[in-house]
Amino acid sequence: MKKYIVVLLILSAAAAVGVWMLVHSAEDTSITAVDDDGTASLTEAQTISPIHRHAAVGWSVADDPRQGVREALAMARDRLGEEKAVFAIVVPTQGYSTQAVVEELDSLLEPGAKVYGITSGWAVMTPDGYHQGKVGAIGILLVGEKAGIRFGVGEVDGITPADLKAQGAEAIRRGIADAGMPPQSRPEMVLYCGYSYFGGEMKILDGIAEVVGVDTPVVGGNARDSAFAGGWSQFTRKDIYTKGLVLATLFTEKNIGWAFESGFRLTESSGVVTKANAEGTLLYEIDGRGALDVYDEWLGGKLLPVLRTKTSEELVAYTALNPLGCLFKGAKGQTGYIVAHPIPTKENLEDRAVPVYSQILQGSKIHLFAGQWQNLLNRAEQAAANALERGTLKPSTTTFGVLYFCRGAKSVIPSTQTPTIPLLVRNQIPDVPFIGVFTGGEQGPLPGIRNVNCNLVVSMVLVGR
Repeated sequence: MKKYIVVLLILSAAAAVGVWMLVHSAEDTSITAVDDDGTASLTEAQTISPIHRHAAVGWSVADDPRQGVREALAMARDRLGEEKAVFAIVVPTQGYSTQAVVEELDSLLEPGAKVYGITSGWAVMTPDGYHQGKVGAIGILLVGEKAGIRFGVGEVDGITPADLKAQGAEAIRRGIADAGMPPQSRPEMVLYCGYSYFGGEMKILDGIAEVVGVDTPVVGGNARDSAFAGGWSQFTRKDIYTKGLVLATLFTEKNIGWAFESGFRLTESSGVVTKANAEGTLLYEIDGRGALDVYDEWLGGKLLPVLRTKTSEELVAYTALNPLGCLFKGAKGQTGYIVAHPIPTKENLEDRAVPVYSQILQGSKIHLFAGQWQNLLNRAEQAAANALERGTLKPSTTTFGVLYFCRGAKSVIPSTQTPTIPLLVRNQIPDVPFIGVFTGGEQGPLPGIRNVNCNLVVSMVLVGR
């Protein structure tokens, strides 16, 4: 079977052609509407109980965060059986006190078990469904000592823009050391959890690459809340960060598959960024003209009325379906795109600039992409399928999975449809324990090029057994 790479590839020069980070048929799977009152998990999904395979997941929507930890941990342990847990992926929503979560975890987890923690906007996802409580929700995925994986956790705190590259290098060194591996060791996978630097993550990834090379996959996302209000954190078993970086290193001989993709088509509109700020987060000019005016023209004059009259949330949803793609090239001629979410504000009516949430440097070639919410939703199932393919895995040979789903992409999906996200994933990996988080910026590889920071992406990591 043809191997697909996780980049937005040009399928055809014709207009309205499909462009996907992982190229597959434009025919997406159908979606089944599910009613959800936002206060509990889907009852249709609660009959699923992942089989024991050296990993297990549990969840809770209890109002009290400490009770939530106890319930989620008890469920995961019951499914794991007698096996000792050595690693935990912990995903609470912003409604829970992270301090309470960490304290309860530390008192209940086995001695020496390591924690990779990331807050999620709105909800947590598992094979049992979509979990969103009245106050908060939490998911905990445990990996047992017999899984054949050596884990390490490396973290740094208080990162400033001037230190991004150095801090990325330091975090990965600590993750390697924490796994008990020699400094020159390269993990098979790195799970990323960080703070939104609106493209500055590229420097962090540069620092990681200095230590483990550009070919080591780094997959993950930035911790997020549901309203961009600062209620997010990255955490380990002992420490909590709001502007930090947590990396989990995985050393194993087992197969690992991953997917890093989105669902947009390439349009005929393109140009060169002729003026931008040094960070690549504010585009002033495209082809020598005001970037806002060019972007509005590409959208048929529909952007400016939205910008003048709609709420910020409505604007975010509109531009999420009309993002910008920045072309990258590899040393051997490989090509790929990162997706940047443009989010202009009313203030930009004065300077005619376009802010972007992923780095686009001056001189970059950019393209307008377009999509529909159905495409973004169905990427969840496609990501699981593509991760299986890349890792030469089957559901029966997979230990566990981690799903990262962009908060911006989620915002354009009707609320009646978002609960189907974990069910679509489960279609591809039935009985495989996985945990899903809504993130604010995603990291992943463009094979043969480098690890990048993108927006509006769905990512999946699957680890074999």
